[in-house]
Amino acid sequence: MLEKAARLSEQIIEVRRRIHAAPELSFQEIQTSLLVKNRLEQLGFTVKTGIAKTGLIADFGTGKTIAIRSDMDALPGFESSRAAYVSQSPGVMHACGHDAHVAITLAAAELIAAQLSNSTKENKAAGRLRLIFQPGTEEAERDGNSSAKLLLEAGALADVSALLGLHVDATIETGRAGIITSQLNNQVSLFNIKVQADDQNSKAPDALPKANRLMTGLYKLAGEMTNRGVATITLGSCISSSQRGNIMSQQVLLSGTISSTSTESKNEAVEELEKLAARENGDGFSLMLEFNDMDSNYMQSASVIETLKHSAIQVLGEGKVADISRKTWASDFALLAGAAPAAFFYLGAQISGSRRIHHQPTFDLDETGLHLGAAILAHCALELMES
Repeated sequence: MLEKAARLSEQIIEVRRRIHAAPELSFQEIQTSLLVKNRLEQLGFTVKTGIAKTGLIADFGTGKTIAIRSDMDALPGFESSRAAYVSQSPGVMHACGHDAHVAITLAAAELIAAQLSNSTKENKAAGRLRLIFQPGTEEAERDGNSSAKLLLEAGALADVSALLGLHVDATIETGRAGIITSQLNNQVSLFNIKVQADDQNSKAPDALPKANRLMTGLYKLAGEMTNRGVATITLGSCISSSQRGNIMSQQVLLSGTISSTSTESKNEAVEELEKLAARENGDGFSLMLEFNDMDSNYMQSASVIETLKHSAIQVLGEGKVADISRKTWASDFALLAGAAPAAFFYLGAQISGSRRIHHQPTFDLDETGLHLGAAILAHCALELMES
């Protein structure tokens, strides 16, 4: 399988660069979906488009169904790169690696389809491969994982015996992989803090200074929570009721997230936020807090994890595959994992001597090992079909 995948390496890189140069934001992945559709139809897949708005589902073969899920969307941001494949869409860039995921998944699809076709010709037991191309994953924390919910409503995981997912990681050495062996996602709670000037308060009509003090306290609290290993508090936005420089702000809305590994940790972070708001309440202003929990924690399947680990070792070699518990970038996959036995892994893609950070303008990855991801997915999917 590794040799077959290696022969597709140049193709994977070409597809990745093509998508990278034409990034599309969440739920706007029209050209990306069209590229995927055209390629899969060439390979003989039956493709359904318009799933979860701009996503698609594709099937090949018959029998036991194994699914591979890939995300597709890019992020807002201006890319800082001199690469020939730099984003041609100002203000939009693939800063996380979803372009690579599409290219890897398409290559895995080609490898698996070829194997299933040969098995059919030889009258051997085969199976069915389902590909799920999920849109809008970068909006998962903002919109309550709506794309995953829409996929489930569309029956994306109906009759699926196992689900596989991957994410490239530019901080892991190329040629290595990490298998998530614990729960897929942290507990995530969204919070809003509204700073409202009292109607009767004529001396302090401007809510911005109060919001600024609150933000300072939030950042200090976030640092304390992180240092103690309790939770990660992130402030995502600050929205003023005033949109003009000569009008005071009667109201400011601060929004963020609490990410924790347990209910106890989440509750502690919530309590500290409430204490902070209580201290800042008054002086002509009222502060109102609102919390909304996102998806529950989802465990993976021990048997699917074991098969994935075995496949990764077969492809990469002993000592190149590690168990990890980090949940970053897996939360949008987690809801799907609640509907089918699943496993998820990180594929090393670190540029030698130039470690890049995801979601940054300078993000890029080592393309030379992307075919390894296709080989692992293909090897694992075929083993799962046979088991």
